[in-house]
Amino acid sequence: MTLRPEDLPPVQQALLVDATLDELVADLEALADIREVTLKQAASEHSDRDQVPLKEAIGLLRSGGVRGVQVHYAHEGRLWTDTLMVAPGGIRLVRMAT
Repeated sequence: MTLRPEDLPPVQQALLVDATLDELVADLEALADIREVTLKQAASEHSDRDQVPLKEAIGLLRSGGVRGVQVHYAHEGRLWTDTLMVAPGGIRLVRMAT
């Protein structure tokens, strides 16, 4: 099976600074049903840790303790995945409906 661009879900991207990252965390905690938060240690390796709270995961991301964080959540009847990674100038957010 060959995937075509129109077969893939739309992707949104943004570069977040500290204040907007704090706003994202507050919005997710207040408005979303967070299903899972996973830590990414390296480019092709997930952390051995089980589920972690969102604020703890963001703290690890900010301190350099992990390379990335994925947040799987439901909002307004849809499932979403936010991937957060350290990038020059802030935290890169990649969001897609799943």
